[in-house]
Amino acid sequence: MLRGLSAEIARTWISGQIQSHLWVVPAVQSVHILAIAALVFASFSANLAVVRSPQATRALPWLTSSYRWTWTALAILLVSGVILITGEPKRSLMNIFFRIKLVLVIVAAVLTVILQRSLTSANQDRLSRGTQIVLAAISITAWVAILFCGRFIAYFGDLSGGE
Repeated sequence: MLRGLSAEIARTWISGQIQSHLWVVPAVQSVHILAIAALVFASFSANLAVVRSPQATRALPWLTSSYRWTWTALAILLVSGVILITGEPKRSLMNIFFRIKLVLVIVAAVLTVILQRSLTSANQDRLSRGTQIVLAAISITAWVAILFCGRFIAYFGDLSGGE
């Protein structure tokens, strides 16, 4: 199914345009990498604040800013990722590390939503301190794994069978 989708995307006009203009992929990759850096910094800052401080809510304005950066960077990554997939569909859709990365991004985003709501909500939705620490640690681990999967996409995991 993904093989067929990959072939269909590669035949679209926009994919052809991205492939024929040699500057597009490197330029979008640069934006993608900068957005990853911003996201990792913002997410790590928020998660480490949760892990380190039992009074994480005291830093609420700062956490709110970190979460805003996290969501902005994630939106930029979504747009730049779609452009990169459109330009090189086989390279991404047929790669096992790309698929793992997508699942981990969803997991990390859900954890971020849960932690953000817990820290910024009234008392009835607040998670226990231990649960917050566990979720923050899982989130940090997921973001690190996402970074490695992103690099592995370039070198390993092609499931296309050389087609």
